[in-house]
Amino acid sequence: MDPNNNYGNDPPNRNRVPGKGAAIASLILGIVSLVFWFLSYSAFLSIVCGMAGLILASIAKKKGFTGDIRLAGFVLSLLGLVGGVLVFIACIGCAGVFSFALATFYAY
Repeated sequence: MDPNNNYGNDPPNRNRVPGKGAAIASLILGIVSLVFWFLSYSAFLSIVCGMAGLILASIAKKKGFTGDIRLAGFVLSLLGLVGGVLVFIACIGCAGVFSFALATFYAY
C-alpha cells in the first residue's frame, strides 16, 4: 500500500477561509430572525436568533473574515434583534392594556 495515497482520508484543508462558516451562519440566523420578527407571535425567537447571529458575526471578524457575508449577517441580525425587542415590548404592552380593560369592565 502506498503511504502517499489519500484514499479514504479527508482532503487537505485547501481553500478554507477562517471565519467564513461563522459568517454564513450569521447570515442565515439574521434572515431567520427577520422572518420571526414579521411573525409577531414569535418575537422571542427573533431576539434569540438575532443575538446568536451577532455573536457569530463577531466570531467571524475575530477570525479575520471581512467579507460582505459577515456584514450582511451582522446587519440582518441587528435588525432582527431590534425589531424583535420592539414587537416583544409591544405585545407585553397590549397584554397589559387588555388586562386593564378587562379588569375595569368586570369591576362594575
